[in-house]
Amino acid sequence: MKNIQMRFLAFFAIACFVFLAACSCSKHDLDPRYVTTDYSMANNWLVNPQGSGSKAVDVFYLYPTTYSGAENSCPVSDAGMRAGATKNRQSNASVYEQTANLYMPFYRQMSASYVLTLPEAEHDKAMREIPAVDGLEAFKYYIEHYNGGRPFLLAGHSQGSNTLLYVIEYLKEKPELMERFIAAYIIGYSVTPDFLQKNPHVSFAQGRTDQKVLISWNTESPGLTVPNPVVTPGALAINPITWTTGEAYAGADQSLGARLEENGGFIDRPHFADAQVDRGRGVVVCSTVDPEDYRIPIAIFPLGVLHGCDYPFYYYDLQQNVADRVAAYFQ
Repeated sequence: MKNIQMRFLAFFAIACFVFLAACSCSKHDLDPRYVTTDYSMANNWLVNPQGSGSKAVDVFYLYPTTYSGAENSCPVSDAGMRAGATKNRQSNASVYEQTANLYMPFYRQMSASYVLTLPEAEHDKAMREIPAVDGLEAFKYYIEHYNGGRPFLLAGHSQGSNTLLYVIEYLKEKPELMERFIAAYIIGYSVTPDFLQKNPHVSFAQGRTDQKVLISWNTESPGLTVPNPVVTPGALAINPITWTTGEAYAGADQSLGARLEENGGFIDRPHFADAQVDRGRGVVVCSTVDPEDYRIPIAIFPLGVLHGCDYPFYYYDLQQNVADRVAAYFQ
């Protein structure tokens, strides 16, 4: 009888321990969406030359929102997100590969329909809790294991660019990395004077080859008056044809050309898009396309917000600028 009682007590104690342990776990411990990504695992990198690239510089690139599920965020294993990232490598990230070794991690994302509708403080909190954690972990792992002391660029689009702002914050306390930092292409999201004031180790680009700068624009059709969900008050923009911040018009004949996705492939369109900075809205205006042809099928993006065209319209202008900026670094 005594042995039975002892077994019962032991079983009860173990059951209580398991119950209390489960109760002490937050949803962040149990939900894979909240598990920080392990970047020592090869399958958590879409592109990773592991230090064997042939170029003298690297680019660390974060893709835009490719997650489209019902939850507010996704785990790094989300198949749809990974498929979208793979496609984005071809459409956007490829622009850097002529000049730099591409490092492109998978990272946990927020739903655009959720995070872009949050008030500023809540948006920042959500970004810091999930995408920024992965973005920073991936960048730190890249620096420690793959960079090998080479100069580097940061680049992204949309949510990827938003996430890179937290990496730029991190660089403020890393002067040894700032010595090798060339520039950051924060395309498809906003850089504001407030951010620059808090991060005086960087400035906004004013020309074609300046260094340790942030380069940003968001593309719109003319005449928009409605809010753009990726443009925040005070947003700065640079003209991706002339690489100036004034409002002088640059015609499509000045552009090196677009690279557009058509019929399952990509086609070059020389002298396709014009560009003019609208300082009042903090955007670049393109008047040479019909906005209906580039409507984004997500309700939060109104007609005329050419968010998906930030890279394609100015693909070859951007490719040349990356080469020019890197050449200036070495000179």
